[in-house]
Amino acid sequence: MRINADVKKRPLFFLAFVAVIGALLLFVFRNFGQYFNRQLVDVQSQSLTAYAQEMELRLETEFARAGSSMRGAANWVVTTNADPGSPEFTEYLNRLNDGAIQNVHYMTVGAWAQKSGQSHTPGQVEIYRAKLQSGQDILSDVQRDGSGCYLWMDSPVLIGDRLNGVLRCRLDLIALLKNGDQPPMAQTVTICLSDPHGGILYCQDDRYEGKNVFAPADPKLYAPGAAETLRTSAQNRVPCTVALPAPRVGYFVTLIPFSGGQWNLVLVTCSPALQSSLRSISRTVELLAIFLLLLFAVSLGMFLWFLDKEHSRERRNEVRYTLLADFSDIVLFQYDIAADTIHFTPNIRKSLQLTELTYPNFSKTERFATLRPEDGARVREGLAALRAGADEYRLELPFYPPDGKVRWFECYVRALREHGALREAMGRLTDITARKTNELDLVRQSTADTLTGLLNRMATERQINEQLARQPEGTLFMLDVDNFKSINDRLGHAEGDRVLKEVAAALTRTFRSGDLIGRPGGDEFVVFLPGVDDPAVISRIYGDLRAALQTILITEEHPLTVSMGAAMAPDAGRSFAALFAAADAAMYGAKKNGKDQFSIA
Repeated sequence: MRINADVKKRPLFFLAFVAVIGALLLFVFRNFGQYFNRQLVDVQSQSLTAYAQEMELRLETEFARAGSSMRGAANWVVTTNADPGSPEFTEYLNRLNDGAIQNVHYMTVGAWAQKSGQSHTPGQVEIYRAKLQSGQDILSDVQRDGSGCYLWMDSPVLIGDRLNGVLRCRLDLIALLKNGDQPPMAQTVTICLSDPHGGILYCQDDRYEGKNVFAPADPKLYAPGAAETLRTSAQNRVPCTVALPAPRVGYFVTLIPFSGGQWNLVLVTCSPALQSSLRSISRTVELLAIFLLLLFAVSLGMFLWFLDKEHSRERRNEVRYTLLADFSDIVLFQYDIAADTIHFTPNIRKSLQLTELTYPNFSKTERFATLRPEDGARVREGLAALRAGADEYRLELPFYPPDGKVRWFECYVRALREHGALREAMGRLTDITARKTNELDLVRQSTADTLTGLLNRMATERQINEQLARQPEGTLFMLDVDNFKSINDRLGHAEGDRVLKEVAAALTRTFRSGDLIGRPGGDEFVVFLPGVDDPAVISRIYGDLRAALQTILITEEHPLTVSMGAAMAPDAGRSFAALFAAADAAMYGAKKNGKDQFSIA
């Protein structure tokens, strides 16, 4: 019995309609709840940040007041020439004790250095002494004793440019960080002080002491990215408030850097009223979501049943396609123009040792897989030609798989168009490694000197002429090994070959990768330096080259020497032949002057 095609499609249409409606309702309700929650959290965060800024301003005011009092006392000591041991001086300092400012007293420089040395390294003491000498106040790290936590503030007593003594006061942290009015919707506020790296130095609640604001013991304490937000806030010295995720909804951590970034003021706030509001909204959204998800699940179950049948058929087709591809050494690929994505057949894993079959953003990828950037640019140029109207293109490309063995492929691509518009491109990669290796070997044999591996006479002449056609400026060096015939006659041809190989190696090390180095024959070598036409630069290069060649020993007592000549283009000629003749004449002129010499034509 055949089922009408429209009847077959009805379940799919129905499921699609239900899925769209369910997803739309779920999206609307969830986003509404999340938006309302975010608004409440943002308002509370702004309120807590403002509250923390007021507290930070109060702290800075207290530090400024303490510094002003200490500097006033130092000026009084200097102007009145008061005796630090007198009762009047002690009484004056006692009058400075006020609120958080406690235990104001005077110390000699020696006593100060001894006291500071008990808790600081000699290097730190010297840094503090230099700051005091320059008139700066010093705030200590957080200190503790039986009476609580505090800071020391040191102010210099300067007579002229000389540090005559130090005034020190104790700043009580409990008094400094005393809570004022509570922020709105906040039941408890715990105030802490941390170092620039987040380590808690002081806290009203002992549970937090020794912890780190940026790296909590429980990694799930913060929402993703919150710890980095707090760390960035401390580094940039800007205030910041982050809300903690479930199950700590309604808790906030506020950080305010102060005192030039020496400390961070950290507030841990609990807002029960906000907790209740957020939970109520979350429960409502959850009930709606559950209803919608149940409805969607029933529809989705039916849809998945139909979908699984289709997927099974696709998987069978993919297995057959993979097996057929494995029987061939040709890799096929498809390039989707609109999606800018390229898809390969599975046998590319074996041919090029790639792990993926699909690569998105292909036209924007600087380095594709195992292809060099310049060759990837050639592929993109070919695709651009297809877009411009070409029907096909071919390229020969080297690939560099992880095993280090270069593989050559011929890339053939054809355009597929619909109504004149390019939709996609189909192509194949054919392995031509064997043929290409033979071609490259033949080219290498025809251009390389068999003994040294440098360019031979014909290749040297051709490449230098090509370079002069592109850029007329340059310098040709020509050098000849002194007394080379004597080396062959006395020590043998094997020793002569060794000398020539070492000269070639020294030239390769000395000159740039873009310079052309060749051996025309015998014991003569040439080097062409594109763009170099300054005699001073040429003389310096000669010095470097001479030093490199003198490391080659003919015998233990006799280093190698060479005679060199140079000719500059275009003054001495515009071709290899002209420059070679001029450099050759200059070199033989150097030989006549006693060898181991250099001459510029």
